[in-house]
Amino acid sequence: MPVGFATINVNNTIIINRNGKLIFGDENNLYLDLDTSGLTMVYTGEDYG
Repeated sequence: MPVGFATINVNNTIIINRNGKLIFGDENNLYLDLDTSGLTMVYTGEDYG
């Protein structure tokens, strides 16, 4: 299931907590420093995130 994120003039970093799962194969939370941008993520399973 895809999950989308969008920002409009945000001065704070968006933190996506991995909740014990992998994100892009990494064991760290994802920090997004986006200004008027969008991102769509799709969970693909336990091995990659």
